[in-house]
Amino acid sequence: MSFVVRVVGPAISPSVLGFGGVLPPIGPPSPGIHVDGSFEATALTHRAAPVVPPGSPGHTSGTVVCYAVIDKAGDVRELVYLAGPASLMRAALNAARYWRYRPTFIDEQLVEVQTTIDVTLP
Repeated sequence: MSFVVRVVGPAISPSVLGFGGVLPPIGPPSPGIHVDGSFEATALTHRAAPVVPPGSPGHTSGTVVCYAVIDKAGDVRELVYLAGPASLMRAALNAARYWRYRPTFIDEQLVEVQTTIDVTLP
């Protein structure tokens, strides 16, 4: 299973990402339907808690908003950082990639879902 993380929005230092400054290429938009984030949240079956490393500079609490593609099995396949404290981005993306959702059916067919998710760090 491949996993893609993209960063969109304010300028972010590549060192914050933990990717050594190398980001995956941005490809065409993923297929699937768009579902409102508040509706898709009701299908969440497993939520990994975000962890901010001790001594991290900047914010230690807040909400990070991400665009997500959820595959037919209910796994988060793609995440895009949209908004929120940049200092919490890495912790939020690391947690959200392990979230699981109930699969979505339309006309008895499994479909991918495009949605937004809010990752709240206490």
